Order: sequence, then structure tokens, then C-alpha cells
Amino acid sequence: MKLHVVTLSANPEGEMVCEVFCEEVKSTKTQFRTINLLSTSLLGKAVYYKDQQYRVLTNGTKGLIAFGLDQEKLMSDCSMMFRGSSSVSDKQQPETNISAETALRIYLRSKVLDMLKDTFQTAENAITEDMVNKCVETALESNTLLNHESLKYEINRVLSASGVGFPADGDVTIYTDGACLGNPGAGGWAAILQCGNVVKELSGNDPATTNNRMELLGVINALNYLSGRRRVTVYSDSKYVVDAITKGWAKGWKYRGWYKADGNKAKNADLWETLLALTSQHEVTFCWVKGHAGNPLNERCDLLATDEAKKVFKPI
Repeated sequence: MKLHVVTLSANPEGEMVCEVFCEEVKSTKTQFRTINLLSTSLLGKAVYYKDQQYRVLTNGTKGLIAFGLDQEKLMSDCSMMFRGSSSVSDKQQPETNISAETALRIYLRSKVLDMLKDTFQTAENAITEDMVNKCVETALESNTLLNHESLKYEINRVLSASGVGFPADGDVTIYTDGACLGNPGAGGWAAILQCGNVVKELSGNDPATTNNRMELLGVINALNYLSGRRRVTVYSDSKYVVDAITKGWAKGWKYRGWYKADGNKAKNADLWETLLALTSQHEVTFCWVKGHAGNPLNERCDLLATDEAKKVFKPI
């Protein structure tokens, strides 16, 4: 996870100066551990992480950690955070010697409050301390790159878990993934459904399966969860699933009694039969997304599916 680090200081004219560098940290449920601090040799150079660009302006160990904002907005936000509490008229550097975890919690809390009010249109009297804390903790526990979209997703998860039911109508976006330890072996599937600001996560496992069956079950269980006829966009990193639907292969297999054009028997006919029936109940568009490429929802699905596989994995 790459995060911006902002250092605050006063210039000779007594004005607040913000500078940014990047720090790579690994998160756990309880703490942050610094893995690598960019060296002075990278000052002024652009660095990339999961298709996001950062520019290294300074180095050091003090500062606020922030995420996924453009540089100008980031500096502005951090200046505003300290303007009311830190005087620079005496040209003294504001106190920024706080731990990475504390700094990130402060910044996340600020962004969560802003997004609850602005993005989710939550009434101020409906925003509770418990709600904000859960959003912050959920974001800290996430293994995905923290940016605006992934934070929005983590807030969605908290609001959905708090009792907001999945809408009975409206367009739905679905991300799915499958995992298998051994292939064949212990497997897991996962799906993330989004409708408006509501998110639902589904997952399950099988102690003896294949990766392709888990990929199929992720889509099947997601579509089966929906009520009524919906317009759905399914994102999967499985070419096997996406191509078989979009190129009409699965329908051809069914037409030939579950035999492929080359005369070989089509695998997983039971699941393809179910999936074709479900796609006829909805208006479904399938899209392929590259796996392990920094897409927050794809990464989340991969984590859920892998965790499910681990639950039923039995080492030899």
C-alpha cells in the first residue's frame, strides 16, 4: 500500500508549507509497520504503484499520511487541518511528530466524515461515533490500495452491514472471483454486489473442486441472490467465464448436448446450465477485468475467495 506523507513547516515569511513524499506500509488489524521509506535518491522523481503516479518532493519521518488525492488537494486539506490549531506566526514548525497509524486514523476520520455527509448524503444527526469508527477500522483492515473509490466501497460495506437491505430494484454491478488451492483442491468463491450505495458480499467454499467451478459459482450465487428482473454488469477476471458467455460458446455447448465443437465433452455442464438459466432472467453484461491489477473490488473478491479456500484446505 503506497501512501502520501505530508510534512508541515513554516517558510521564512511565516507561511505554512506542505511537502509530500511516499511511504510504503503494510497493514494488519492492529498496527502499521513501515516496510520501506523512499530514499533521497528519488526526490523529484515520479514513482508508480498499481497504475497510480506519485511524485516525491521531500523525505523525512514526520508528517501526515494521506491517500489517493491529487497533490494540490492533498496539500490544501492538510493545511486546513492544522490552520486552526497551529500558529506559524512565530515561524516555529507545527508539531507533526506522530505515528503513522495515528496520522492515518486522523486523516481517514476526516475523509469518512466528509464522504458520509457529501457522497452518501447522511444527515448529520444520523452519523454516530460508532459508525465513523467502524468505517475507519474497516478501511485500515483493507488489503487494497486506499483511494477515494476504495474508501467509498469500505464505507458502503459498513452501511450495508448496519441493516440497510439490498434494494429490490435498480441496476446492479457485480464483481466475482474464484480460488483453488491445488486445482483440483480446496476452493472458494466470492461475489460483491453493488446497487446504489448498498453493497453485499457473498462467499463460500468446496473442499474438493477446481478453479473454474469456483469462478462459475461466484457468478451463479451473485445472480441467484437478486430478486426480480435486473440490469446487471458482471466483472470477472476469468476468461473462461466471460468468453464462454460473450462469444456464445456456452449456448453452443448446450445446443450440442454439452459437447464442444471439437467433439470433446464440455466440462462443468451442470453449472453452465444453471448460469445460462440465470442470465435469461436478467439483462446481464459480462466484462473481463485484469486480475491482480489494483482494482479494489477485484482484489477484495480475490481475498474473500482465497480465505474461503483456506477454511477447507487440508495439508497433506
